[in-house]
Amino acid sequence: MIYALDASALLAWFEQEPGAEVVDAALPGSVVATVSLGEVFGRSPGLGPGETAVRLRSLGARVQPLTVQLAWHQAQVPNQVMYQRDDGETKHWRLGWGDRTVAALGLLFDVPVLTSDRTLAALGSPYRFELFR
Repeated sequence: MIYALDASALLAWFEQEPGAEVVDAALPGSVVATVSLGEVFGRSPGLGPGETAVRLRSLGARVQPLTVQLAWHQAQVPNQVMYQRDDGETKHWRLGWGDRTVAALGLLFDVPVLTSDRTLAALGSPYRFELFR
């Protein structure tokens, strides 16, 4: 299956965190937003852009720049979601620019987003999400 991969999925893969094997299997054919890569670089400063792009492309992943069309779709994604925590309490959660961009990427390419972010998955329809851990 083809996915849009969010920053949490990419970080798990690069850092070999729990769920990395699921992300590894999902990489061929999947799409990665440059916005998500920016989040990854911010959290893992040792990764360089050239080697990262080469690794992703060698595994068949597509790196998608922020185009006008993707930016338009991103602007349509709600800024907040209602999220039910593990303790049962419901909270409003503000979605960041990267989260809204990857949700739009999934919608634009008609693929689910692979993530570990349960708050992002709270967006619901028409967005599709699969948790990898």
